[in-house]
Amino acid sequence: MGGYAPDTQDPADDWLDPSDQDIERAATRIAAGSWRDPGGALIHDMRFVDLPNDLSDPVLSFLLEYWSGLSEAGGSAPLRDRIDVLEMRPAIGMILLLDVERDGFDARYRVYGTRVAAHGGRDWTGQTVSEMNAATRTPMSLMYRACYRCVYLTGRPTYTEHDSPLRLAVQGWRRLVLPLFDAEARCSAFLVGTVPVPARKLPPEAAQTGTEARLYVARRGRFSTLTVSPR
Repeated sequence: MGGYAPDTQDPADDWLDPSDQDIERAATRIAAGSWRDPGGALIHDMRFVDLPNDLSDPVLSFLLEYWSGLSEAGGSAPLRDRIDVLEMRPAIGMILLLDVERDGFDARYRVYGTRVAAHGGRDWTGQTVSEMNAATRTPMSLMYRACYRCVYLTGRPTYTEHDSPLRLAVQGWRRLVLPLFDAEARCSAFLVGTVPVPARKLPPEAAQTGTEARLYVARRGRFSTLTVSPR
């Protein structure tokens, strides 16, 4: 793949690695439905979902139905051992599978969808969420970590939609985080559907000048400046 660089939402801001206390506090707020986005207008939706009809995206709706079927088939919580990749064909390429670490305060990528990697610029298989956050310095760090901790604690599917960093062509991501359990009914893994929101479009007035591109972000209704490398 091409070159990779940290996120540059606002180069003047210093990135902070969320502490366990930060993650726990945010996870509690997500569970209570009282999350407030500290990054501004980057996060557009965050909620528990129970039924496939709660989701407008067909891939995520399919994935929630598949996950629910795992539970119904055995009369217990959805077990990780019951997953069959071939049965998830409509979502292949947009699936992440993570092992839970440190009681949900972190997780390690075991499967990283090819389409997600292509849009995101890197395959993070084998790395932890905290390692990915530190490498990219993403302003979504707390949101990612708190969502996993919340799903670990509640066992409930959680949907989020947020903007992507300006270095990516995709405008944002729709995500569905699903808990998977071991034989002792402990949350041991996360199955995540990650769907890219359509690419940003540059209006005529957003012409490139030198190495600076005025990149229009339609969702926020404003212009942001992104430094791009000359080809």
